[in-house]
Order: sequence, then structure tokens, then C-alpha cells
Amino acid sequence: MFLILFLPFIFTGDSTVGQVIQIAWFAIYLGWIYTIGTVSLDKLPEGHGVKSTYFKVSFLFLIVYLTTITFLFDGGYSINQDNYKAFGNSIWVIIPLHIYLMWSILYVFYFAAKMLMSTIEGKVVGFDKAFGYFFAFWFFPIGVWYIQPKAQKLIL
Repeated sequence: MFLILFLPFIFTGDSTVGQVIQIAWFAIYLGWIYTIGTVSLDKLPEGHGVKSTYFKVSFLFLIVYLTTITFLFDGGYSINQDNYKAFGNSIWVIIPLHIYLMWSILYVFYFAAKMLMSTIEGKVVGFDKAFGYFFAFWFFPIGVWYIQPKAQKLIL
């Protein structure tokens, strides 16, 4: 898993092949997180009371927003104090959406980490026990070394 998620950094995003590889990498990385979150939830004992609806909504928003920005703004955009006027009134839509994107990323990491740790413990745990996995998701690619062996043991 580490090699699959790390190799695309060798290719540049300037070429078409590099962009395709980076998009495929991103899909694999997000799919890995989504799989850990949903499969771990399914492995929890019955009656746990955890719902995955907001996780799925956040995940869908993350994919739709990043895909839209990538294609509409030719790979992304940068807003700073020198160019914010060029965006006009659309900045009042872009900034809240971008803030929600950041929240969605953090929530997706949180949910997947919480479900993985809950599966390990056999009961639903709080963030206080799952924060290690949360930061492991966040600090890619180093976190893959920490998460993947435990995920394979639990999920397979």
C-alpha cells in the first residue's frame, strides 16, 4: 500500500501522464480511507449506534469539490491579499466552501480513525483513544506504515 500511495510523487503534475497518475493516486488514497471507515464500522458489534451518513456526505463533498476546482480552475486556485479582487463576488462563495472542505477532510480522517480504533477495542471509542490514527491519516505517507498493518489485520 505504501508504494502505491508514494510512487506518484516521483512524477510531475506538469505532464498529462503526471496529472492522470496524481488523480489516480488521489482516488486510491481516498478509497483507502473510505474503505477503512466503512469496513471498520461494519465490523463493530451490533447496537453500536454509529451512523455513517455524515461521513459519506463529507466524503462526497470532498470528492465533488476537489474535482470541480481541479477542472474549473485548471488544477486549483490561490487566493491571497494581492489577487482576491480578481475573484469578485464569487470569493464569498469560494471561501466558505473551502472552509467546509477543510472541515470535511478533518471529519473524514476523524471518522475513519475512530472506527478503526473502535473495531480494535470492540466498542465505540472517543477521539481521546483514536487521535493517533487521526494524525496518522493526516501525516501521509508516514501514517500508512502505522495504519495499514492494523487495518489489514482487522479487515481481512
